[in-house]
Amino acid sequence: MVLEIDHVVICIDDLDTGSALFETRYGLTALPGGKHAGHGTANNIVPLGSSYLELVAVVDGREASESAFGRWVLTRAAEGSRPDAVCLRTDDLSLLSTNLGLDVTVMSRTRPDGVRLAWRLGGLTRTIDDGLPFFIEWGISGEHHPGRAPIEQAKDSTSIEVSLTGDVEKLTAWAGAASGVSLAEGDPGIERVTVRTEGQTIEL
Repeated sequence: MVLEIDHVVICIDDLDTGSALFETRYGLTALPGGKHAGHGTANNIVPLGSSYLELVAVVDGREASESAFGRWVLTRAAEGSRPDAVCLRTDDLSLLSTNLGLDVTVMSRTRPDGVRLAWRLGGLTRTIDDGLPFFIEWGISGEHHPGRAPIEQAKDSTSIEVSLTGDVEKLTAWAGAASGVSLAEGDPGIERVTVRTEGQTIEL
């Protein structure tokens, strides 16, 4: 079963301002993503080849207030722009859901070019409640993966690594087999995200 880093979520107050700051600070360009139907949120994508950074903001306060994900984004954005969650890609979410007792959520968004992206998420409520990674299984062809957008940084990127803290025994049972993920004892959360390209190493 595939289990690897798909993307890292960073909650921000405003997509345009946050994306511009991200490019100034790290030299990484964000592209328009789309809206998450029913959650009052939207994203911009920082493509990194096989993975990406997802900058998420609330764009409809009323709709977000009725969604656990929307409320979580709003709360995390108010605490400052930093890595908030890691999503692990799998090719067998059904098996993971059975083994870990995951709740599964079906989501989608439409890109500015009209292409509809669809996916299933597992364990999002555990991310919101406990800071654990969540899981994704894409229902799209590989060329439409957000990390594969035609941008120079995606061509140059070689890896993305995430250091998680929390109860190591629990984290190991939850996501210890994921490539690119290291674990350490501490308060639940993300200690560090490292983007390695051919030309530089970026610590988030």
